[in-house]
Parts: sequence; structure tokens; C-alpha cells
Amino acid sequence: LESFGFSCVMFDPPREEREWEEREGQPTFHSASREELMSCDLITLHTPLTFGPSHPTFHLLDDSFLLPDATRSHDFLHTSQVKYIIQASRGGVADESALLRGLQLVQKRGRVDGTRNTNPGIREAVVDVWENEPFFSDSLAEAALFATPHIAGYSVESKLRASKMIADAWRRHAGFAGSSGSAGSADSAGSGGSAESTEFGESIESADIDSILSELDVG
Repeated sequence: LESFGFSCVMFDPPREEREWEEREGQPTFHSASREELMSCDLITLHTPLTFGPSHPTFHLLDDSFLLPDATRSHDFLHTSQVKYIIQASRGGVADESALLRGLQLVQKRGRVDGTRNTNPGIREAVVDVWENEPFFSDSLAEAALFATPHIAGYSVESKLRASKMIADAWRRHAGFAGSSGSAGSADSAGSGGSAESTEFGESIESADIDSILSELDVG
């Protein structure tokens, strides 16, 4: 985003805490505050979904971010300036109910008085992940500027990469050297296990893609 002229901040309190401990109180990374985050025009989400007692991310973006002051259930004094949301992390990090209400409020006001671009609240959202996957909210999908079905993991490249990761995990478990993407290893001339692992690595590396896709049932 910086290459497009945005001034960016990062909100990652756990990272700052880790660096504080690892660097003995002199972290090189400093997380933005919640107030700074609420002052942004655009928020993009790229975090795991967590429920733990320390920094949970479930509904990290709640109605204090997503709704105008008068419609919030949370008593939070800082007025949110957020106008655009890109939800590309995990379903549940953004409160879908609040996001939908925020979008509908701004869109409804715009239709009534023509001031959509000056009203406070969420003007547009891009949603790739959903709270109840594999199900999704029809209403939010309709209200969003773009809505996609979280299918990055279903691409051909992702299937091949996942297959290699599984093969590598099996090789480590079985005690073979190298990885499925390598043509050999330092001890390939040694034990039979190493020779087998080398042959397996070569077969993965040179395998016909169509046959791999057939095995994965994605052809």
C-alpha cells in the first residue's frame, strides 16, 4: 500500500511483546494503538483467529470500528474514521453482523440524501473469509464491494504445494533425508533409505502435473 502513497501503520501487540522480551526491552517493532487504528481510512486484516485471554482476535473489529457512534453497543470514546475494510484473514476477526449494519447504514443514507461519500461509517468492504465457512452471509456478500469464497487453498499451485508439504512431513517421520523437492542429499550414496528418498524426490520433481492433479482429484 505504501507504493500507492498510503501512510501505513501495523497493529500487532503480540509481536511487540515478543520483541520486548527477546530484545530485553528494546524492541525494533512498535505496534500501533487501538486509537491509531481507528484513525485509519482503510484497514486490512491478515491475522489468525484466536480466542485466548491474551490479545484475542475474535471480533477484533467490532461495532466500535464498524458503526457510527449512535448505533454502537460498545462505550468507546474515540470516534472511528475507518471507511474501508479488506477482510483477508480468518472469518470471525471482523464482526460480520456489525460490518453488514455499518455498510447498510451508509448505503441507505447515500440513497436517501446523496451523501454516501461524506457520511461517517464503512463505505465499502472486500470480504474473502466468512464466520461460518463453508457457509456465508448472502446479505454481506451482496452489500460488499467484492465478495470471494476463500478459495486460495484450492488453486493448482496450492494443491501442489500442500502435497509437497505432506510428502516432506512423511519423509521426516520416516527418517529419510532431504525433501521432496530436492534431487538428492549429502548421504544419497549411503543407506537404502537415503537412496529411496532421493528417488522419491526426483519422482515428485519430474512428475507429470496432470497425473498429480488426477491423484488430488482437482483435474
